Order: sequence, then structure tokens, then C-alpha cells
Amino acid sequence: MSERKLELRDIAGYMPYGLKYFAKHTGKIMKWERFNSIPLFDDSLKPILRPLSDLYATVTHGGKKVMPIVECARAGTGFNNGWVAYSSCATNKCKTHGTDYSFYWSKVSRCFMFSSCGTSGVDLKQASNTVRIFDTLNELKIDYRGLIGAGLAVSVHDMKTEVYK
Repeated sequence: MSERKLELRDIAGYMPYGLKYFAKHTGKIMKWERFNSIPLFDDSLKPILRPLSDLYATVTHGGKKVMPIVECARAGTGFNNGWVAYSSCATNKCKTHGTDYSFYWSKVSRCFMFSSCGTSGVDLKQASNTVRIFDTLNELKIDYRGLIGAGLAVSVHDMKTEVYK
């Protein structure tokens, strides 16, 4: 079995959103600005990401406190208001349609799911607008590719200072 290595496809989505990296040899946190001037695949440079478990945590982004699962629900459903985050999903009680909506990450099917429960029963389906959902994950620097667990990235929680404000 070959060892997994960090590749451009692993971090390309994060780069337009101010991805930072930890330089082990200097102990400095730096912004990944011009990838052609930085040795991308050097083991001493690790991108800094938020673990997937931060989907359900409050994080600071752009100077505001946000819940990533709520931001993904907005991006994936087109409903911008009314989302409330719980420990395992975001919910929205739509008064107009008399329907309760849930949006969550399915560990089993490894995708975002969107369900609605109204007078006609429960409808469960894979979330649409996946490009917008993954743009949101990239912007929030959520590690949906398992880079932290593979040792190819470091968690924001392992840094001594807040990395993304």
C-alpha cells in the first residue's frame, strides 16, 4: 500500500480563500499566496484546516461567528433564513409551507442530505447545489478530504493562536 501524499487537488479549492500553512522548520504560520513560489508538497509545510467535526461548532469567519452546517444548508438549499444548528444537523421550520427541513452530513453515505417533513410525509434526498456547498466548505477551510487524519494537514485547534479570524 502506498503512502498518501499531499497533492494540488487536495488544497486547490481552499487557496482562493486565504489558506494558511504551518512551516514546521520555522514554526511560523503563513498565508498560501502564490503556490508557484512555495514548494507545495514539502513535508515541512502543512495546510491549516478545520476538522470535519467543526461543521457543528461555532467558528470565526470574516470577523463573524458562524456555524458551518448552517452556512452549508444556506448554500445547498437556497433557504437563507431560519436555520438553527443542533449537534447533528441544521433545521428550518418553514411557516409558509408548514414543513420542517433538516440538512446534515451523512457519515454512512458520505454526502450532505436534505429532508423535509410536512403534511405529505417525509422526503429524504441527497442535497443539491453541491458545488455551492463545497465552495462554502472550502471558504470555511473545513477538511472534508481527511487531510488532517492522514497527517497531510494540521488542525486549527493544534495552533497556539487563532489562525482564521
